[in-house]
Amino acid sequence: MNSRAYMSISVGGEEIGKLTIILYTSRLPKTCQNFTTLLTNGKYNKCPFHRIIKGFMAQGGDYTNNDGTGGESIYGGSFADEGFPYGHDDRGVLSMANSGRDTNGSQFFVTFRAVPHLDGKHVVFGRLEKDEESGRVLNAIEGVSVGKDDVPTRPVVITDCGIISDENEAVVSPTATPVDEDEIDLAEDEEQENEAMEKLTPLQQRLYKLKMKINQSKRLNRKEILEEGARLGSVEGARRHRQQIQQLDKKQRAQEWAKCHEKAGPHAKNMTLTANDALRKDAKKQAKCKAQQFGVNDYHNPQGQFRNYERNLKSLPSHVSAAADSGQTFDHLQQTIQDGEPKNKDGVKRLATELRKRAEKSAINKRMKLDFEGVDVSYVNQRNKRFNEKIGRTYDKYTAEIRQNLERGTAL
Repeated sequence: MNSRAYMSISVGGEEIGKLTIILYTSRLPKTCQNFTTLLTNGKYNKCPFHRIIKGFMAQGGDYTNNDGTGGESIYGGSFADEGFPYGHDDRGVLSMANSGRDTNGSQFFVTFRAVPHLDGKHVVFGRLEKDEESGRVLNAIEGVSVGKDDVPTRPVVITDCGIISDENEAVVSPTATPVDEDEIDLAEDEEQENEAMEKLTPLQQRLYKLKMKINQSKRLNRKEILEEGARLGSVEGARRHRQQIQQLDKKQRAQEWAKCHEKAGPHAKNMTLTANDALRKDAKKQAKCKAQQFGVNDYHNPQGQFRNYERNLKSLPSHVSAAADSGQTFDHLQQTIQDGEPKNKDGVKRLATELRKRAEKSAINKRMKLDFEGVDVSYVNQRNKRFNEKIGRTYDKYTAEIRQNLERGTAL
């Protein structure tokens, strides 16, 4: 059973109304108990909203320092995240403020819009009731001008607060089950998009509804994965959970940025790159271009010779490479004898392997060389030869007469 609470708000000493709050006590009893206890014992009374960011959120609940640097839970200090069954998916969502994982105290914030990039980082434990007074008060809070560090220029203070205990009043439940919370209301979507749906054929309308159901399943599956990672509690589970959150956060930021900079077109995604990512991406691109410029078999320029040298160096035995990396001179006389026993067998194997590689390489190079003696050569390399053969098979029958005239010297 969800409970309800209220907060009376004043701006600049003038009362502007009351915020009615629905608390998710059935799913998050520990977090809601902390909030309701602070309400009823007067801790939140005369407590200000010390930070207001228009289009984002209003933060309050620091009853010790009134500036965002203090506050304490009823459990002493801070307490761990109870879970993330709800998301920051609407205006008026009530969530715990923190300084990192498992650092919940007394501070909270109310959103001015959906902020899904905070999902999995802050515990959502309630929301404002969608009544006229709560909406008007929230609009007034958002409209307060702010100064440095988003501190409101006129004090926004909680003048009175408490729990609504009237059981006869209807309480709007945010959800009956976890699945219903995110379920897509197809009828509502059809009403919102009546004009678009009228232009679709019956088959297209059924496919549209099916697509919406598939998207719903994907979202619910993604949400369950995140909750499972949080419930595991192991190092590996926590790591996977953080990776999922970071990926979702990065994707959300990229989408929001692209939407705000639609005129940038396909280059909008580059605007979300940090300086380090851009430099790393550019360095990787330049290294790839440089590597492709000269092949290891290009012996007629210094770059190709150096790449060939590096390749041969990597094929050396490990003790030779270690000596080369350390700046020491490799002495083959010292390396051929160890503890008075010659290492002839290893040396013979390495020598045979190297000779075989050189013989294979020499055979390949011989096949690539051209023999011009007594041959009508019309190509510069094997690749060009194959290309000319393909052209000949296609066009020789059309150019035979022209070629004969050229050979006889009777061409016009």
